[in-house]
Amino acid sequence: MDTMHIAFCLDNNYVEQILAVIRSIARTNGDRDVNIYLVFNDLNEQNQARFKTVETDKLTIHCRPTHVVVDGVGPKNHVSKATFVKFELINALPELSKVLYLDGDIVVNGDLAPLWQTELNDYYLAAVENPFSTRQAALDMDPDAIYFNAGILLLNLAKMREDNFYQKAHDYIEQSGNKLMFHDQDVFNHLVNGQFVQLSEVFNFQTFFIRKIHRFSPEKRSYYRNIMNNATIVHYSSGIKPWDKFDPHPLVGLFRQYYQGKLKQAKDDSYLLQLLRYLYVKAYYFYFLNLAK
Repeated sequence: MDTMHIAFCLDNNYVEQILAVIRSIARTNGDRDVNIYLVFNDLNEQNQARFKTVETDKLTIHCRPTHVVVDGVGPKNHVSKATFVKFELINALPELSKVLYLDGDIVVNGDLAPLWQTELNDYYLAAVENPFSTRQAALDMDPDAIYFNAGILLLNLAKMREDNFYQKAHDYIEQSGNKLMFHDQDVFNHLVNGQFVQLSEVFNFQTFFIRKIHRFSPEKRSYYRNIMNNATIVHYSSGIKPWDKFDPHPLVGLFRQYYQGKLKQAKDDSYLLQLLRYLYVKAYYFYFLNLAK
């Protein structure tokens, strides 16, 4: 198999998280030749050196500085501004025709080769659906277009360059920034408008699948229960992350076995409120993942 090319977009605030993800890649894909590209606005030399410590005979780290400033976009939430560096991959990796983009709030728990070998043909990307999305109208998409999650993307960089995707993305950000509730994800979905290769949920097992499992049919619930522990990529896609002390995710231990940073406690809520919320969600997970039909 050819070398896999994997990219992360980050800054100095996301070092421990992405180090953990890379360790998971090295563990689960250690027999693959992998190039890791760190594309960043702001990553100091000390942190760049830290990434070199996780290199192996098969896994090589490449640092690619870039510069992008995007302000006044969407509501404030848990999404980092580094997310807009994602569009810089098109220009920052000129030697690549294809790259696998990964968020930092994931863990790789299986072989990435089937994902990497997905045929993109003439599509911009491959991704996993975000269920129950109602963003289509706000983003001027076709009503029946599938809205996808942008945390894991197999990107056809050659096609994007050919169609000037980078400029189209920044034009849309400038024109519609105030309605981009989900930041770069909204931009990707607007431009792609449902025309993408739809991946299996095993390649992006989002927290939403279990956090809202009561909304799915009994058949879909059973499907998610069956694939949860064998997902290739687990994506902790909520405001509570696995480096937070009170993350109730049933697979939080998968991430933490690779994470060497300190667990954080939210500053906005009291310890008691966080604990109660944690226990409530744990009870919800236990019921719907073990008892409910």
